[in-house]
Amino acid sequence: MRDEDLADLYNKLGELFLIKKDHQSARVALLNGLKIAEKQNYLSINQKSNHDLYRSYALTNQTDEALYHLEKSSLLRDSLYNANQSARMAELQFLHNAEKSEKQIHELEAQQNKLLRIASSIIFGILLLFMGYLIRLKTLNNKTLKQKNIEIQQQNIKLKESNEALKQFAYVAAHDLKEPLRSIGSFISLLKRKFGPQFNEEGNEYMNFVQNGVNRMNDLLSALLKYSTISIQQANNEKIIDVSTILKEVSDNLRETIEGKNAQILFSENLPNLKMNHLHLTQLFQNLISNSLKFTDESPVIQIESKPNDEQIIFCIQDNGIGIKPEYEDKIFKLFHQLDRAAEGRGIGLNICKNIVDKYDGNIWYESNESAGTKFMISFPKDLAA
Repeated sequence: MRDEDLADLYNKLGELFLIKKDHQSARVALLNGLKIAEKQNYLSINQKSNHDLYRSYALTNQTDEALYHLEKSSLLRDSLYNANQSARMAELQFLHNAEKSEKQIHELEAQQNKLLRIASSIIFGILLLFMGYLIRLKTLNNKTLKQKNIEIQQQNIKLKESNEALKQFAYVAAHDLKEPLRSIGSFISLLKRKFGPQFNEEGNEYMNFVQNGVNRMNDLLSALLKYSTISIQQANNEKIIDVSTILKEVSDNLRETIEGKNAQILFSENLPNLKMNHLHLTQLFQNLISNSLKFTDESPVIQIESKPNDEQIIFCIQDNGIGIKPEYEDKIFKLFHQLDRAAEGRGIGLNICKNIVDKYDGNIWYESNESAGTKFMISFPKDLAA
């Protein structure tokens, strides 16, 4: 067996002992794997072994050893992170250069086509000069219109590429920022555990401020990661999804909130099936139902109905909540915009709903009355029906 496989085996054995809470056996296995990893310079296994040792010592309140292995794990993780970032930057630079070369080729082809069109126009104008000023003017107008259309198409392509790049950047940023944020939270917890009794009230309050800030930032990054994941995924209408089954799954996911608020989720078993991505449809209904559960002053009653017609499939989600004020009409579907600052969440739920509906060429809107609740309407093209 190779040294790397043996070191990885020791690491996995240590993790199994950790799950069984056999810390002594876990440390023996992890230290054996760590010894091989340090000798052969296996950075990834070295970092995982140190992190697992930190967890073991932290769970048994051996803070000095836990802090030692956490520091080693953090240093190795940063080293691995920098190496991965360098490789990623090199890959992005290569892709950028390739795209740039391809764009230059397209631009040269466009210039060549333009020159050919100009030459053809000149020859055509000479041959048909006798047909008069009106024909020439019409030709020039058609040419100008065609050029404008080409420019608009090129701008649309560039805008689409830019949007895709921004979505990828948001996903990478949210994913990579969570790890250093987790380290900050871990160090603050260790400091509070080891030195908290030595601090005065003001010092402990400052550490609580930092801890709360870490938690808020982690929630925000999780929300951004969730939004980016949905945004990057393409529409998929190859699989038939039972909407009634989706609503049952959503009800199970939200069971604790539903029972806590004594809520009722009412829907028919005969709702139409849709050809959509399972995750997209689940997120769509779960976000809308979660909002209805959240914004109510009484026991929520949420009714889901379907109203198909000749051209569309329309779903209606009606609640008896507090309604939406008219001044929020232009803001309700915007990213990170919370209508109630005191409520839970990060203001991405309705934006995700709109993003999903747009992927399938649908439409989402609402009707609201502060005394009668809110009714969200979702329409999809008829060809999405199974």
